[in-house]
Amino acid sequence: MKNSIFIFFCTLLFFTSCKEKNETPPVSGEVTIDNSTDFSGTYYSYGFCFRLGKKVSTLDDPDPDLTIESGIPEGETAEIPYFTANTYSPAFSFYGGYSTASAALTTFNALRSFGTITWQEMGYPLADNQIWIIKDDEGNYSKILITTLTINYQASPKFVACTFKWVYQPDGSATFNE
Repeated sequence: MKNSIFIFFCTLLFFTSCKEKNETPPVSGEVTIDNSTDFSGTYYSYGFCFRLGKKVSTLDDPDPDLTIESGIPEGETAEIPYFTANTYSPAFSFYGGYSTASAALTTFNALRSFGTITWQEMGYPLADNQIWIIKDDEGNYSKILITTLTINYQASPKFVACTFKWVYQPDGSATFNE
């Protein structure tokens, strides 16, 4: 009897651990990223990795596809928040800005594919109710809808945070299933 119970719990533990390892990452959701940094031996910050469907450290592998920073991009005269990506080619395309959250959400949900778009190295200027297309270093696309952009320039260092809805297309096509 004791052996049967032991075998049952070992089997249950084995199948539970296998299930967790084989779970498919989500392809959509909502997340908040910010420009907070940490220095505990090595300097790092957190961004978002679309293929994993979660926030990851800039020290992780894979590293984030999207981070948010604050600074003065080339050609600008004031400090602003902007998106960055760890790619060797421009990764951001501004799809559109909308005057209301409902108009932005309707457009985001209806966006199933895109044609020829212009890419830029950093994503800026940023504001609420914007839609961006992002290309990761594997050539896959994500669409994001900025729902909330928080800026505190009185903080030291300057603090920016961005909450966005996202949908990831893991097959490299320009068509979103959601």
